[in-house]
Amino acid sequence: MDYFQRGSSSVTDTLSKRDHSLDFSYARNQYLGSRLKTVCWIFLVLSPFWALFDQFLLPQEILPEVRVARLVFFFCLVVILMLTRWRALVNYQVALAIVLILIPACFYAFLLFITNPYQLPNLANYYFIPFLLVATLSIFPFTLSESLTAGFFILMVQLYSCFNDPSASIYFHLQEIWLLAALLTVSITANHFHLSLLLRLYRQATHDQLTGLMNRHALLNLMTKGNETATLNDVYGILLLDLDRFKKINDDYGHAIGDKILQAFANLLKKHSQTTDYIARYGGEEFLIITKISNSKRLKHAAEEIRKHTETMTVSDLTGQPVGCTVSIGASIAKQGETLQTAIQRADEALYHAKRSGRNQVALHTQNKNAATK
Repeated sequence: MDYFQRGSSSVTDTLSKRDHSLDFSYARNQYLGSRLKTVCWIFLVLSPFWALFDQFLLPQEILPEVRVARLVFFFCLVVILMLTRWRALVNYQVALAIVLILIPACFYAFLLFITNPYQLPNLANYYFIPFLLVATLSIFPFTLSESLTAGFFILMVQLYSCFNDPSASIYFHLQEIWLLAALLTVSITANHFHLSLLLRLYRQATHDQLTGLMNRHALLNLMTKGNETATLNDVYGILLLDLDRFKKINDDYGHAIGDKILQAFANLLKKHSQTTDYIARYGGEEFLIITKISNSKRLKHAAEEIRKHTETMTVSDLTGQPVGCTVSIGASIAKQGETLQTAIQRADEALYHAKRSGRNQVALHTQNKNAATK
């Protein structure tokens, strides 16, 4: 079940992204990307200062290898920073953030390995790295499973550190592991509250409170990646749906019944649409569906199914009597390389044709001189 159909946050909502809607996943990645850039810049700025410690605390024999590792570390940070600016990779921000956390952990493990023969007491100056990385997890709106994945790897590095230093007592190592686990618990708790808050704020900003569907702005922003003039990179089916004589329903039965009609129709659209479809309340009694159906006949058939089910949909008025409505639908195919607004305009023309021809019907825009066909 989609998170936004439940309307409340719970541990299961933040456990994994499996139940997150596609639009929220995209928005979370955008939000996470801004945090990723900030942390990446912090690591880049601090890297030269960390390199100074190497000169004073590490044996001269291993400094060339450490410098190479530092350069690899720095290069990886630059690559991650460049990738965050690539709009096509917006859906991979979580993976990039986890990689950003694991790179310093790998460097620390390498440092432990290369300094093992020297038994350096000054290496304690590097012991803060795992604790810093676990604390950094709380900055990102990770799901609990994502945080646990990164945290488990950091814990393994810390265990390797304990194995690498047999001179210290077992109680000292247990104390380190306990402290790291405690910090990880705090970070995971912060992730839960962080993501829960993000889910609530996102719903309030992008979803219609009455129907639970996306609002117009959210859907268009999702499809165009924030650029209204951007062209589509795939073929989509566009359905623009308008409830017939909805104003009369409000006048005859009251706005409370009108709201029940809108909610029932929104639920009908959810039920009879594909899981990959994007559905939005476009405004008032208008709704918009963007689907992966790219064949005109199949698109018109899908629209007809919605129209037929709408005919049989009813809600009860204050006296318990059934109240129903019909819907007019305009359909068009959004071609690759054109803007979404162009395709929606064609669907709007087809919808106008369906309304003018008597309502309660589907009109498909043919892109010929004749605007639409029934």
